[in-house]
Amino acid sequence: MLISDRSRHHLTTFAVSTATLWLILAAILIIVAALTVLLRYRRQSVWQRFGKRHGLEHDDSVPGMRLSGMIDGRHCVLETADESSDTGPMGVEEVVLKLSFESDEWPELLCVRSAVGLIGDIAASLEEHRVETGDAEFDRDVLVTAKYEEEAANWLTPRRRAALLSIVQAHDDKQMACQPGFVSLQTRSAISRSDELERMLGSLQTGVRQLE
Repeated sequence: MLISDRSRHHLTTFAVSTATLWLILAAILIIVAALTVLLRYRRQSVWQRFGKRHGLEHDDSVPGMRLSGMIDGRHCVLETADESSDTGPMGVEEVVLKLSFESDEWPELLCVRSAVGLIGDIAASLEEHRVETGDAEFDRDVLVTAKYEEEAANWLTPRRRAALLSIVQAHDDKQMACQPGFVSLQTRSAISRSDELERMLGSLQTGVRQLE
């Protein structure tokens, strides 16, 4: 059976379109790969400068990137979170900055964290154990869980509530967590700006001084 000129034209056009689509796809993949490498390089460079500025050292004993050391007598850690593989497109990962503080007493199972960003079963489970402090603004933006509600509420003095709330409100795009001995900020972002790390550290330093 002979193929008409019109059919032959359609087949040629389809072949060209398919080839063009493959070329576009290949170009996109190359661009994404190049940007991923660039962002990782920039992030590593920023982390190195941040570590050098504050006397933090690279820790090779754990997977991922991790810097640790002492800043003004407090233990500081900058690391990729456990759930972060650092293998996704654009190098997006969970980055955590932690700063230690001293607390002579800690209510059993007390955990304080940002209320925003918690969804699904985790949010529902935490809501069941939520501690209400009676501070409307604090209770709206901060989620408190503990074994004993009265013990937790007593530890969360007005000064401590204000310190934790200020961190949460200054970083509403991140997750704040206060657990025994440290306060942390976690963000899902390919951090490549040193000023953002410095801003996070500054907020944590101000906050932990009010917790002791």
